[in-house]
Amino acid sequence: MRRHESGEPGIFDQKIPTTILLTPDGKFHSFGYAARDFYNDISETEASQWMYFDRFKMMLHDPGVCV
Repeated sequence: MRRHESGEPGIFDQKIPTTILLTPDGKFHSFGYAARDFYNDISETEASQWMYFDRFKMMLHDPGVCV
């Protein structure tokens, strides 16, 4: 199984988090650790314009959830 660097120096994980980041105009920006790290590094004001989704994978399997 592939190992991915978790964003913490020297720490590896076998799963990439289900995190996606879309730009303010709705275009794909990044996925996984890259999305999490970028979103956490921008200012709170700027972050309010971006679309950040975290741990959404299981919601896709629930027919009662409208996405």
